[in-house]
Amino acid sequence: MTGTGRHRDAGLTLVEMLVVLALIGIVSGMALAILRPDAPGRKLVAEADLLAARLALAADEALVTGQPLAMAWLADGYAFEQWDDETGWRAADLPQLAVRHEFSGGIAVSEAEGRVMIQPAGDGPAVQLGLQSGGQTLLVVFDGLTARVARDGEGVDGI
Repeated sequence: MTGTGRHRDAGLTLVEMLVVLALIGIVSGMALAILRPDAPGRKLVAEADLLAARLALAADEALVTGQPLAMAWLADGYAFEQWDDETGWRAADLPQLAVRHEFSGGIAVSEAEGRVMIQPAGDGPAVQLGLQSGGQTLLVVFDGLTARVARDGEGVDGI
């Protein structure tokens, strides 16, 4: 062998190895997206988890600021509000709670509409909200301080 050429037994270069790994990754991702069906109810679980997290955040915000909040819901979504002595109920100040959240993918709240108060002392009324989609229902349970999603027949004692 002369000059700068490679010897036949030299093996793979780093660039060749990276190209092969990139191709394997792309093909695997495409195969996974095609072959794995969307888990039934995954969107419903994600929406219920998000609602529970936002309720807990709202309870924390009420506790820290000393200002009551409320969550108002319709069948297609919900919004967090706070009381203003001059204007009444308005969108919450906290950016994570300020924008009304609308459900997609056929998800709806089982109760037509309502409002739950979130008190600074955590002594507001307890509530169960059912989120429904495709015959499945998940309960979001809020006790005034904490929120959780009741799954797979879990009990919701005390509410």
